[in-house]
Amino acid sequence: MDEKMMILKMLEEGKITSEEALKLLSSIESNATASEKSSSKEFKTEQTYSNNKFNDTINKFSKKAEELADKFGPDFVSKVENVSTDFAEAAVKFADKMVNYISTGFNNTDMYKTLSKNYSFPIENNDKIRVVLKTQNLSVSAVPADKPEVSVSMKLNLFFEDADIDKYISAKYENGVIFISTDFPAKAWGSLEIKAPQYIDSLEIETSNSKCRIENLKGEILHCNTSNAKIEVLDSSFVKLNAKTNNSKIIVSGSKAAYAAIDTSNSNIELEDSCFDILKSNTSNGSIYLSRFDSINDGEAEYTLQTSNGKIKINLPKNNSSGYKINARTSLGNINIPELGASYMIDRRNGNMKAEASVISSSYEASAQKILIDASTSNSSINIADD
Repeated sequence: MDEKMMILKMLEEGKITSEEALKLLSSIESNATASEKSSSKEFKTEQTYSNNKFNDTINKFSKKAEELADKFGPDFVSKVENVSTDFAEAAVKFADKMVNYISTGFNNTDMYKTLSKNYSFPIENNDKIRVVLKTQNLSVSAVPADKPEVSVSMKLNLFFEDADIDKYISAKYENGVIFISTDFPAKAWGSLEIKAPQYIDSLEIETSNSKCRIENLKGEILHCNTSNAKIEVLDSSFVKLNAKTNNSKIIVSGSKAAYAAIDTSNSNIELEDSCFDILKSNTSNGSIYLSRFDSINDGEAEYTLQTSNGKIKINLPKNNSSGYKINARTSLGNINIPELGASYMIDRRNGNMKAEASVISSSYEASAQKILIDASTSNSSINIADD
């Protein structure tokens, strides 16, 4: 297996951290003129890597800080928050750098053979369509089709000379399921575009080391899973939305989901102009931003915003009729609540190590639509303000 692909595989399996992967990739780049035999020998390592090294460092720092917080008081807490914010920002910047490296790491097109592959699956208007895609190192986009079919277009860059790429691709349509999978040898990368009817029963995407972008689609289920790359869900509506990556951000904008699970690490989650009834968002060493949001149905919607070593920022919409209740908790950080006006009641409970606050709109109990937000972080701040 190619050295770069070995490193990416080790990163994906959690055997090394993003920082260690970047150092190894940079080392390979700097020694690109050496012989393949020499490079292979240099790549061997006796060290056992752990993807918890960065988190362990921060956790040790946090525990030590908690021991000292009572002794030194609020000024110490403020300093810890600043240091932890620096940690989180460094992690996010590093993850972005890693993603950019991966995205451009196979760009020597003179060494690659470029091919295109297209598939088309005609469908009836009343068919419930499930699309399942399993690939690797291919960026994936999904957009509406302009005719009754599901089409798949691949643009591939291949290092090997074998022109018969069909043996590496499985594409079939059976019992309402369009299944596409690829199993290319090492040193294959590119892009894949899915065009589907605007309403699709289920869209399930699994790739790695490449970004996913879903735009202007509707359906029952969206499942999007990648690694070391960004996920964007734009102007789309699904009953159930699952988006998971690592070392890169997730953006949900202009979209709706009755249930949404958003999960990443070492990067940010950005939720804007979107509606959810159940929202579970989780990251670490990154921040969560929630703005211009609302629920879909009457009753009490439940949002969970959870991170560590990263801030949470909630901008409360001004012009909708929903009631809001926010339970905010942080350790070794502050909860910042500027003037929200007479329509909100604020209850603060502060200590040296932990800060807690509740913010509730005066119309909460009487509102037909309510949103209960549970926001928690550590070693950083929570900011709540009018949008």
